[in-house]
Amino acid sequence: MIESLILSINPIMKALLSVLPLFIGYGFLGMALFWESIRFMNISNSMFTLLALLNGDMIYDTYIDMLQIDKASGLIYLYSFVFISVAVVANIFTIIIEEGFIQQKSKHDFEWLSKNMREHFVEDE
Repeated sequence: MIESLILSINPIMKALLSVLPLFIGYGFLGMALFWESIRFMNISNSMFTLLALLNGDMIYDTYIDMLQIDKASGLIYLYSFVFISVAVVANIFTIIIEEGFIQQKSKHDFEWLSKNMREHFVEDE
């Protein structure tokens, strides 16, 4: 498992850097639309709320808070962020880690072949 994560660390960092502007953009959009809420009153609270939403925490509490401020934009904001973060971004990271596992597994699947080939050639000499 550790080898799979080591093989996946570079693609994970690249994907994380590519998702970071989207996350920051949602944070600032949340501050602009829902500044009345304590959850989005500054960038620190906004990012904390979005990180909690990304992990599946506080979804209902944030939903109720947004409905009290602006129902339509709150629903669009919350549904789009949860869909993008959970259904798309989380799956991308899962796929990257799975690819690292497949690379690690295929590398170890053929070690026996090279070992047997070395033993065979050493015996023939």
